[in-house]
Amino acid sequence: MPAATLDSCHTPALASWKALGERYIADMSVTTNALGPSQKALDAVIASLRVDTEHYPDAQASDAREALAKFLCIGNKKLILMGNGASELIDLTIRITTGRFRLGPYPAQYSEYERVAHSGNREVIPFDSPLAAGVTVVIRPNSPTGDFMTLPEVRALLDSKEGIFIFDESFLPFMGPNWAEHSAVNLLGQYGSRVMVIHSWTKIWSCPGLRLGSVTTTEENIARMEHIQVPWSCSALAQRFAIASVDDGEYMVKTWAMVRRWKVLILHELECLNEDLHSLGLSVTFQRNENSPLWVPWIFVTTDSEATALLAVEAGEECGVPIRWCRSHGLAASLRLGIRDPDAHETLFRAIKAKFVARMQQAAAHPPAH
Repeated sequence: MPAATLDSCHTPALASWKALGERYIADMSVTTNALGPSQKALDAVIASLRVDTEHYPDAQASDAREALAKFLCIGNKKLILMGNGASELIDLTIRITTGRFRLGPYPAQYSEYERVAHSGNREVIPFDSPLAAGVTVVIRPNSPTGDFMTLPEVRALLDSKEGIFIFDESFLPFMGPNWAEHSAVNLLGQYGSRVMVIHSWTKIWSCPGLRLGSVTTTEENIARMEHIQVPWSCSALAQRFAIASVDDGEYMVKTWAMVRRWKVLILHELECLNEDLHSLGLSVTFQRNENSPLWVPWIFVTTDSEATALLAVEAGEECGVPIRWCRSHGLAASLRLGIRDPDAHETLFRAIKAKFVARMQQAAAHPPAH
């Protein structure tokens, strides 16, 4: 995998959604909750603006940590540290570890961890390296591929390899009402400080603009991170938002139902796109990762070539539906489509088909000279 850069981590497509102007319909280059934020949480933020703006936030985020402990189904809020988005916690967790940095078992994964490792001059090794590693990062489910490592598989991994493991479970809450039962947080009692679990709450609660993340691990690890964390990194608005989001059970029920229902419809539309392209005599394919569970809030698609993937990205931008090109992950023929309203996906797939038809017509009008 190529060394990560800030640009490769944070530039989702060739153009941002803002650059699309009036053409913009939906942003499939991101994987936040398609419902948008909880209205209860937004109301809490508005109230917080009026009351908390002139005051310093709670440096310990005590009430928000207690709310997250409830959401994570753990009894001790001292096992949680909150921060300015998961990015801050990624930085802190890597900084308190030593030794080589081992990548996860997938052909590509979210590259912010690797970027932090490189910035600290850490040696980065592949998952199957025989060398010993100080820390290994596993994304559950993995972004961008959507593969999911089960909890028994996580336990087997901890038993088979040395060092500390960071499990990024930012998308695990999309699984359903029993998601916490599948979290690596449940392994803290057995494996102690070898386990750290990161959550970017901006995904499930659709609040990337507020910056809200947490890490769950032993009190010993928490103390080491608190020692180097900048003060007041979690704003009063973010804390209020977290508390209200945890309290909005109806929002979560709607989320779990929406993702599965919409994804079934979108996968059917993707099959229809492939059939339409094949009926035109085209050999191009958009193959989804069938190993990815239905609750994962995106579709990882492998195409037949980099050119096909780029054409799809261009079609998305032209029709106002940007998608994620996985070239920055070293997978230039692959795409990630965040789950959005099926109508938006239908618009995207129509644009992709039209793009191929236009290319065929252009080729027919200008045949190669003999």
